[in-house]
Formats: sequence, structure tokens, C-alpha cells
Amino acid sequence: PEEYTKRFDEILKLYRHGLAHQFFPKACGIAKSQAANALFYRVHGTLTLNVDVLTDDVLNAIRQLTDDINRDDKKYLVMRIHERLNFLNKADYDELAKLA
Repeated sequence: PEEYTKRFDEILKLYRHGLAHQFFPKACGIAKSQAANALFYRVHGTLTLNVDVLTDDVLNAIRQLTDDINRDDKKYLVMRIHERLNFLNKADYDELAKLA
């Protein structure tokens, strides 16, 4: 979903880096909220990741990846992987440039 692209920096810095390096997200929360349909919502002003929505989105992404792998045209999957790796590579270099 588009929200992941729009909120890439928040997801990367607050959740991925926090969970990978500190065992907890940085200055944000993670909760189950079947009542909220949004990926993110606020609890007492704190940005909170809705794991119910995240779970559904990850399962849908796995299904899509499985469909892409099973396609006759493997070039499509290779192109998507290549584009994603280029995007991640650019983001890494942009972050390094800020540190220099």
C-alpha cells in the first residue's frame, strides 16, 4: 500500500532501527487495534503502529510475491527486485551523505 511509501522514513527510523538495535521501537508504540483501520494511529499523542493492519498487509505482500514467482515471466519479478534494491541503496547512501 501507498502508506508504506509515504511513511518509509518513520517506519525505517522509528520501528526498524529501534527494533533491530534497541529491541523496542523508538519513541512510538506497537499495538493491536481491530477498531482502527489505519496503519498508524495516535494513543495519547504517541504514534502507534497497528499490527493488525501490518499483519494483513504482510500476508498480502507474501501472496503477491508468490504470484510473481509463479508467473511465467520471471523478468517481471527480477525487475521489481532490482528496482527495490536500487531504492534501498539510494536511501542508504542518502543517509550516509547526511552523516558526512
